[in-house]
Amino acid sequence: MKFLTIKDLKNNDFNMSSQYLITDIDTIKSIIGVEYLNYDFEEEVVFNDWKLDIFWIESLQRNVIALFKENELSFEYLFSMIRSSDIDEEIAVASLFIYYIDFDKKDENRERVLDYLTILDQKGEKSYTKIKIIVWETELNNAVNRRSIIGKSYLEIQNDAGYYRRLAEAARKLVR
Repeated sequence: MKFLTIKDLKNNDFNMSSQYLITDIDTIKSIIGVEYLNYDFEEEVVFNDWKLDIFWIESLQRNVIALFKENELSFEYLFSMIRSSDIDEEIAVASLFIYYIDFDKKDENRERVLDYLTILDQKGEKSYTKIKIIVWETELNNAVNRRSIIGKSYLEIQNDAGYYRRLAEAARKLVR
């Protein structure tokens, strides 16, 4: 993953970067040119094509500020970020975006994240915090059926609900 450098910031080349989600507060301050960020902003803040927002991260029990290019946040980019990062804030915000922009669209991505977490769990105790963050912020532990029920038979609806229950139970086992 390519991270922004001070040179990128001074040259104003950060728009050309492959980095589309930034949670490091010093980097954010450098990009938007302020020394102090007011964490109580209530309106959307846009800087060029970057959006600045604050997110409540349940797994960390605190707010995290993030600067991001919303249109550039694909599942593959975010999934790569959670796999490669060791920074709790990055993992949490990337996981939250995966939940919001992708999980209602593609069930196979839910399975990919769960498969990754299962492999991570086998590596041992060091990965527990990362697993917990990803499970909580992607809501993998939530068994609510997200598939449409319109035009489906009772059996089809039950099968869909069973799919989400199985995924949620597997995710819950990882964070016990």
